[in-house]
Amino acid sequence: EVPLTPATRPSDWVLTTRGTQSNGTFSRGNNFPATAVPHGFNFWTPVTDAGTLTWLYRWNEHNDADNRPRLQALSLSHQPSPW
Repeated sequence: EVPLTPATRPSDWVLTTRGTQSNGTFSRGNNFPATAVPHGFNFWTPVTDAGTLTWLYRWNEHNDADNRPRLQALSLSHQPSPW
């Protein structure tokens, strides 16, 4: 069992995957895990479905045996939302 360590920096409280379990028929936030510097225009985001240009990150599809998404690539984007 891994002991929990207390959060010491504000970034320790950030969960970039929050609101990413959405699809075309049901919205749960329509977010993707974008990471940038403050006031940044371009974002780095993981790609779990490199075969599409619409929803690059899908939290709950194409998962591995541990029910985690497989990272296929990293993408640079300035898209605010998958829609």
